[in-house]
Amino acid sequence: DAASQLIRRPGVVALLGARVNEDHAVFVFARSSGVDIHMGRLLSDAAKPLGGKGGGRPDFAQGGGPVEILSEAERRLNTDLAGR
Repeated sequence: DAASQLIRRPGVVALLGARVNEDHAVFVFARSSGVDIHMGRLLSDAAKPLGGKGGGRPDFAQGGGPVEILSEAERRLNTDLAGR
């Protein structure tokens, strides 16, 4: 619900995570309709090298794995945006 509320505004990318336990977290990545970033690909690319799983549609993705996935996704997102 939080991601859905956030992406109602234009130009928003939401990378949300919640700890399940000390070693594992769940993630929801979402974006506003006008943002050209594939959330499923971003989550999958950030999760795989760290042993996590995830993916989804261009506008919404879900997954799980180590907490570090969130910072890896943020790093990838910033790199992608800087390259545009």
